[in-house]
Amino acid sequence: MRIFFMLLLLIPLRSWADLGGNPASVSADAGAFQASMQSSTHASYTVSTLTLPSGTVVKEFSHGAIIFGISWQGPFMPDLRQLLGSHYNAYVTAAHAGTGPAHVDIPGLVVRSDGHMRAFSGQAYLPDQLPSGFLPSDIK
Repeated sequence: MRIFFMLLLLIPLRSWADLGGNPASVSADAGAFQASMQSSTHASYTVSTLTLPSGTVVKEFSHGAIIFGISWQGPFMPDLRQLLGSHYNAYVTAAHAGTGPAHVDIPGLVVRSDGHMRAFSGQAYLPDQLPSGFLPSDIK
């Protein structure tokens, strides 16, 4: 039993915020990306805006205890593996590629990624987690 707990200590704990994750950890994303962060609260949700050193802006939309949407825009793609978290593998499988423009619409996950060199944008959201009255087009 003691060995089990010692092994658990060796497993790196991930505290980054990601799609479907806890919004309390958004500040960890800011640290991981070395980004500045601002938050704004709206009627039924909060938007945390991260400005990365590259100039790319990432917005994480949350309500309650869940990040339900993410958007990005800028000269460089953010690390989608980090932002999509546990949904990344489903995204890659559905998109048939890990980089570049992709449009994925599968049960429980929507990702729109567009752009070209120095001009990328996209959004990802969990359709079942959108707050009442919130439209996917509001994720920008």
